[in-house]
Amino acid sequence: MKILHVFHDHGYGGIQQHIVLLMKGLREHGHDVSFAGPKDSWIAERLLEEKFEIFHLPMHGLFDIRSHLRLWQWVKKNGIQIVHGHGVRGAYYAGKCSDIARTVCTAHSTKPPNRMGGCQKMIAITDAVKRVLTDAGNPETKISVFPHGVPDVPRGDRRALRQELGIAPETFALFNAGRFVRDKGQDILLSAMRLLKERACDEIDGGRASPRAECHLYLAGDTATEFGKEVTQQAMDMDNVHFLGYRDDVQRILPAFDVYVSASRREAFGLSLVEAFAASMPVIATNVGGVAEVVTDNKTGFLVPNEDIVALADDIEMLIGDGSARATLGHYARQRYEELFTVEAMVKKTEQVYTAMQK
Repeated sequence: MKILHVFHDHGYGGIQQHIVLLMKGLREHGHDVSFAGPKDSWIAERLLEEKFEIFHLPMHGLFDIRSHLRLWQWVKKNGIQIVHGHGVRGAYYAGKCSDIARTVCTAHSTKPPNRMGGCQKMIAITDAVKRVLTDAGNPETKISVFPHGVPDVPRGDRRALRQELGIAPETFALFNAGRFVRDKGQDILLSAMRLLKERACDEIDGGRASPRAECHLYLAGDTATEFGKEVTQQAMDMDNVHFLGYRDDVQRILPAFDVYVSASRREAFGLSLVEAFAASMPVIATNVGGVAEVVTDNKTGFLVPNEDIVALADDIEMLIGDGSARATLGHYARQRYEELFTVEAMVKKTEQVYTAMQK
């Protein structure tokens, strides 16, 4: 099949990573896959490195008539069979090609999906996203539900990685990766770390050594956002919080850490949670959006209420002192990854949507 993916965003994140993985997987399955979107974006540059054809489409807002016409002409001229839009803007543009191609869109967010209904089929990455789509008036028969997948990549040696990252052997290391925006909740993680530090100091004052004193948080992501600047300012006096900057090798470095933590205020899925599962790492995450469809409470990790700093600190503290529980949770996390969240499963289910539309 000739498949064109349509997306507009100049940043980077889970959606961009997903599109790159999906396009590579579809190409490996023998499809002719290309991309339409701004050529000066992170994803376009990444796809160019992977030798994909890029059709430059500025997409200045939803109602850029010139871009709509250029996309329609490109689809018709190149005999594109499937136009697959991602996000609201990508879906809206893809839907305008429904008279000359089969159109599908993926909803990656639990935000209201305004103007996504023009495509003939929709993919929701969780049941939580599907509920948002049906609440907006889209029929259930139009929607397929299946999650993103992540690759099972080679990972580094724990001891060597800890030396590389400056993590002492005795440190209990928490890890979080993501964009520095308020929805991702890095400020909540800092508050939990501050609480753990206060508890450790109270115990030390009481004459007891505390393992909490050796608990550190490592944050990966570009802090050059307004929220990122707020978070770094909040951590100025915290010696148990470390900023690793943007990393394009998150999966490689995961073995250096003990537990993945997420305090997102809004999360449709949580690609980083699945990456942690692939690395056999237990997860502590806030129970928002579609997170409960990824993390099985008390089996692959723990779910805590949104913005509940005490509950977050309590679960971290419990895992600090229980290596057996960490190993058991990590075992089931890896098992869940293999059952549900591989790239191959994601590609096959996407192909099934495409094939059904061709009949």
